Amino acid sequence: MILEPKILAELAAQFPSHSFAPESLRVQHRGRMANALVFRYRDEKYDLTIKDFRPCPWIVGQTFGRICIRKEFRAMDALQDLPCVTPMVRMLSPRTVAYSYIPGRPLNAFHKGTDPLPEAFFRRMEEMVAAMHARGIVHLDLRNMGNILCGDDGQPYFIDFQSSMRLKWIPRPLRWLVQGADISAVYKAWNRLGVTPLPPEKKEYLEEFNRIRKFWVLKGYPLSHLWARLRNKPRPPRPSAEEN
Repeated sequence: MILEPKILAELAAQFPSHSFAPESLRVQHRGRMANALVFRYRDEKYDLTIKDFRPCPWIVGQTFGRICIRKEFRAMDALQDLPCVTPMVRMLSPRTVAYSYIPGRPLNAFHKGTDPLPEAFFRRMEEMVAAMHARGIVHLDLRNMGNILCGDDGQPYFIDFQSSMRLKWIPRPLRWLVQGADISAVYKAWNRLGVTPLPPEKKEYLEEFNRIRKFWVLKGYPLSHLWARLRNKPRPPRPSAEEN
């Protein structure tokens, strides 16, 4: 399958007033069997990331690929007004999504000893996670620090929403747990890369969440006991106006 002409035609259908040039489309990342092929399209007007599951084995693309693309599009579309998410997203096909490229570096490319991040970055990231949850969406894969960018403007951005979920589909007793996966990702990144130490109450939250997560995933921690422990654990305080 030659994808480039298909993608260019789909882009032209989305943006009919623009002429898309073949030489501006390049492969950025070749995934494994169940991962999308990632392109970047860049010209004088558009700079886009394009994820396409069509090169995957047919059954993977028609099932997993379609689900991932639909979830990613819906999440990013619902979060368009948040500054931590790409400002434009389009479905090119049931297995292809395009969105504005975010210039920056993933946090897994940073090293505390050479390029630590300021406290303000993590405070902002914490605010953006709270805003995302207020929209009813959990990312669920922010603990992979490759899915968090430090933009060229110094602000945090979230990418790769294919694991995201709507909170309304998650049973109420589990919502705090899945939100905790995103919140603990902020504290994990701060603890590893922050110029200033992670505040004690946030470090305690991170350590407790890590223990609970480990027991539940690896040792079959009973769900009723898990929820009781989470319910009785105080949440870290919300950022005050002075901290923002």
